Amino acid sequence: MPGLVVALLFLLTVREPDRREKAGTVVRLSIRPVLEHVRGSKHAYFTMLCGSVVNVTCIYTQISWLATLIIRVHGWSAAKTGTVLALLSPVGALSSLTVGWTISRLARRGHSDAPVIATLIHSISLLIFGPLAVLSPSPMIGLAPLIGINLFANWSSASALTGLSQIAPNELRGQVVALYTLLTGLVSLTLGGFAVGFLNDVVFTGNGGIAPSMATVFAVFALMGVLVLSTGRAAFRGAAARARAWTEPG
Repeated sequence: MPGLVVALLFLLTVREPDRREKAGTVVRLSIRPVLEHVRGSKHAYFTMLCGSVVNVTCIYTQISWLATLIIRVHGWSAAKTGTVLALLSPVGALSSLTVGWTISRLARRGHSDAPVIATLIHSISLLIFGPLAVLSPSPMIGLAPLIGINLFANWSSASALTGLSQIAPNELRGQVVALYTLLTGLVSLTLGGFAVGFLNDVVFTGNGGIAPSMATVFAVFALMGVLVLSTGRAAFRGAAARARAWTEPG
């Protein structure tokens, strides 16, 4: 219901921008044009999709297991845990605004790969703050790095939506974004919860093993993000340049 209210506000107050792209319109819904386009700029799409998906996997790890860690390992009650985590929620909501401001500022400075840079910053923050938050000897000590995680919580999702729209032609943007949403559901949501449980059962057993299991997932996936995003910036800049050339008149 809140989403419908927001949608209504957009419908009443925001004018649909004119479409100036030179690309034609896809007559029927088909995955083939999407796959063909993605193959043409596969390195750029891999950078944006993979970099964001591995970061979001870390976020789903936090959502799935953090409360369990605090209750089982540190002995807090469910009520106390829920209250403290709820108080941190506005910090995560604020990240949706800071990422937009950051991408806009980077773009004004001439960085055509601004969404990739923002996602890379998120990877670095997860690599630093993730293990610190879950390996802290007490939840209160872990609050500072946990705030650090929440400060960037939505950076990858917002950056992916921005970056994919930046390099995709007008008539394919909806389907490309849908592909990203599909991947976060199939990969991030699944692995974020499964990987910690698997490590806790097989490698770091017992209640205390939740912390190193979560730390491992944070470290592995965030490091993957750093590597993929830092090596794929040039490819994304190339795809962005081709997209700009496609939309310019004449």
